[in-house]
Amino acid sequence: PQLGPEDRALLELALADIRRALDTAPTTAPGGEHGDALEGAAVRLEAGHPGLAGAIRSVIDALAKAGI
Repeated sequence: PQLGPEDRALLELALADIRRALDTAPTTAPGGEHGDALEGAAVRLEAGHPGLAGAIRSVIDALAKAGI
């Protein structure tokens, strides 16, 4: 199944946030309203596209293991 416009926009927003985080040194622990929004997006993505959500989790796990 293809992503709908809302899911695609959420993924693009998450990608922009990841790029911004990688480009700047962390000054505080993640969380707050952005964490809540990301969690909600992840739940909707998992419900609508479980295969894609699993692939994204795998990429995130690989990045975490690489220290990124």
